[in-house]
Amino acid sequence: MPEHDSVEETNALRTLLAKEKLRRVSAILMTMPERTRSVFILSRLEGLRYAEIATRYAISVSAVQKHMLRAIETLMQAGEDDA
Repeated sequence: MPEHDSVEETNALRTLLAKEKLRRVSAILMTMPERTRSVFILSRLEGLRYAEIATRYAISVSAVQKHMLRAIETLMQAGEDDA
C-alpha cells in the first residue's frame, strides 16, 4: 500500500472520530439546563470572559463559574461512561 493512501486513510479516520466526538458532546450539551449550556458555549466556543457572561445574564461571576463547573463535570462524567 502506498504511503499516500495510508495518510489519507488516517486523515479520514481522524475526521470520522472527530465528527463522532462532536456529535456526542452536542448530545450531552443538549441534556444540560439551558443556562448552563449557554454559559459553556459562550465561554468555550465564543471566547467570552466570565465577567462578560455574568453581565449578559445579570448574574454574578461566581454563578458563571458554577455553571461552567457543572458543564465540565457533566462532560467529564459522560467521557468516563464511554470508557
